[in-house]
Amino acid sequence: MKTKRWTIAQKRYFKFRQMQNDRQNEKELKQQLKSEWKNKISRLHKTNRKQYGNNLIFNNIINEKIDYHHLTNSIVLSIPRDLHKLYNSSNKEAHRFMCNEIVKQIYIGGYE
Repeated sequence: MKTKRWTIAQKRYFKFRQMQNDRQNEKELKQQLKSEWKNKISRLHKTNRKQYGNNLIFNNIINEKIDYHHLTNSIVLSIPRDLHKLYNSSNKEAHRFMCNEIVKQIYIGGYE
């Protein structure tokens, strides 16, 4: 029985197809890891919210995209998303202090 001999062009084509398959597998793996990471972050976020109360004081008075901000562990207000993200900090107390200054300006109308 004679074995088939591949031409150089065929070998290059097979190598090219293998590289394409490897890239596709790599993309799929990255997507899977990204979605797993998002799910993990989402679960952590939800468990943090369960620790706090969720008593909304006012309905949304702002005509923008909003985030809900905890003034205390149980009191929640809506503030604009861009401002909420602007004062993001790894320290929860610092974040709360900076965002509470925004809340005073929005809901109370400035400093007293």
